[in-house]
Amino acid sequence: MTKYESRLKQMNQAYDYSMQLKFEDLLSFLSKIQNSPLIIIGSGGSLSVANLISILHTRYTGQISKHISPLEFISAKISSSSSVILVTASGRNADIIKSLKEAVYREHQNILVICAKEKSPILTIARKYSKVTTFNFPVTVKNDGFLAVNSMVIFSILVIRAYLQLFDKKTLLPDKMDELIYKGKSFNEFVENYQKLMDPIVSRESIMILFGFWGQFAAIDIESKFIEAALGNIILNDFRNFGHGRHNWIAKKKSKSSIVALVDKDSRDIAKRTLKYIPEEIPKISIESTFPGPISALEFLFHIFHVVNVAGKKRNIDPSRPSVPDFGRKLYRLSVKKRKLPTLNLILKNPEITFLLRKNPFYLKEQPLVKKFWKKAYNSFIDTLLNAKFRGIIFDFDGTLCSSKERWDGIGSDISQKLITLLESDTLIGIATGRGDSIRRDLQKKLPKTVWDKIIIGYHNGGEIGYLNDNSQPDESQRINKSLKRIENEITNSPIFNDDFKIKLKPNQLSILPKPAINLTTLRIISSNFIPDNEKENVKILESSHSIDIIPIESSKVNLLKKMAGNLNSDEQILCIGDKGSNFGNDYELLNTPYSLSVNEVSSNPNNCWNLGGIGQSGKAIALYYLDSLNIKESFICFERKFNVGY
Repeated sequence: MTKYESRLKQMNQAYDYSMQLKFEDLLSFLSKIQNSPLIIIGSGGSLSVANLISILHTRYTGQISKHISPLEFISAKISSSSSVILVTASGRNADIIKSLKEAVYREHQNILVICAKEKSPILTIARKYSKVTTFNFPVTVKNDGFLAVNSMVIFSILVIRAYLQLFDKKTLLPDKMDELIYKGKSFNEFVENYQKLMDPIVSRESIMILFGFWGQFAAIDIESKFIEAALGNIILNDFRNFGHGRHNWIAKKKSKSSIVALVDKDSRDIAKRTLKYIPEEIPKISIESTFPGPISALEFLFHIFHVVNVAGKKRNIDPSRPSVPDFGRKLYRLSVKKRKLPTLNLILKNPEITFLLRKNPFYLKEQPLVKKFWKKAYNSFIDTLLNAKFRGIIFDFDGTLCSSKERWDGIGSDISQKLITLLESDTLIGIATGRGDSIRRDLQKKLPKTVWDKIIIGYHNGGEIGYLNDNSQPDESQRINKSLKRIENEITNSPIFNDDFKIKLKPNQLSILPKPAINLTTLRIISSNFIPDNEKENVKILESSHSIDIIPIESSKVNLLKKMAGNLNSDEQILCIGDKGSNFGNDYELLNTPYSLSVNEVSSNPNNCWNLGGIGQSGKAIALYYLDSLNIKESFICFERKFNVGY
């Protein structure tokens, strides 16, 4: 038994392991990007997984997605409005690491690294950037060798499970791999039968792989494996592209060609009509799947693994141990030089490009006049900020002072120490939050009682306001807003809002919290349709980092700003910092004020709501950076230096 075949024998273990793995971080990321175009980057076997993610994303979200190699990604200068996933088994390859850096420099809003190692160079780099999400898992079966087998099984099952849980809960993967491919046969019986079945196919020099939508993943992988192990020529065509002249290859090279057709349920008719025209003397075989969509893609993958095994035996090559020449090892170690990364080059010359790209993701593609406008707006904002003398700061809470991982624990000691330093310098602090009394209890635990009278909290997005030492706020005994009550009735009487949602009604806020990972923008759009027409002028609907909040029209985080301004002299300035500054974000109004900074999303307003944090950072990491950049003077605080993007 070759090493490759021994790895095939372990696929059952990899399958069972994959079905048990938890994937909350992956699920959360895929939910967040479901309204976004997606670029998936990989090399070798990881490029095949990238294709699988691409077809799943397009099929289930309707968004454009594309799987590409690292060099293509680096060279293409793709807009930062696209989300990015990087797939790597070991996380050591220089090409994928450079791609991560370029994605970070380019300011892609959502970046995910999927790695089959718990510790790797790419994860070490990724974790330096708070904007980058990482999802990793240990591969418990033996090392694959030269060609990826079991790591691909694990990658594939995880992403299929994630997309099915988000978009198609009724479609379930079989509990055991045997139901997909072996179907009652032992491994040895299957291998022996497959050898006889596929021998006429792999005996030919070139194999034409024909496929439908769900077969392209396996088709791309067999091409990769055949070329990398020098097993033969693979020519890829979907069933209809094959009819556009590409059939001429087999017409002219009948004696050297064979055909493998990967036939899913959707392509069965066109496959049947295509194959009946293939000349009899050309060996052909159909691998047909009766499983739905993505499960058929996995079944095809298992089949092509075995086609590779048969071809290896035919040519006396162990696909897991092909001899690699010295020049091949040198080629593998090559990579794009860091200074040749296009966005880094631009940043080295013009560091403010990072901030400009956050305001306008298409900045680099704009006409010179538009670029000039945004540069002037940036310089004007910086001048305003550096000349300001602040007596108070208003912070959003979740996503700004408190990261998503800290949501249930409250602010960390790093933030509390910064706040104490400011409070002891007589800086007035405001906290504008969608939360209720939970934030008061948390802050009272974390901050000394001596500073409680210098902190004002705007609860429920500014619906109620009180000092930290005032336990009577928020007052939940007051009458519930009539408009909110009516909207709650509309929502709770709808079958759409079932047990997957938690509905919380407070006197001045109605919150909709999804239990599974659901895209909040989508939820906001759906929820807005349950606001009766005669109530639309009475309420606002906002998107927070974890819920959709509907509040009375008079509620606003700006109410907290007005309250603090009344406590200070009218000519003194207040800095506002939040994370959801884009339209419909719950910080949009707060950050639409003159002295406002975002730690994540920005508005399109050139006069305020800029994100001046370091490259690849977001949320709490940028809030800490802003706090570190402030200087405490005798009667005010201020910024005294320009902001550094870091790289």
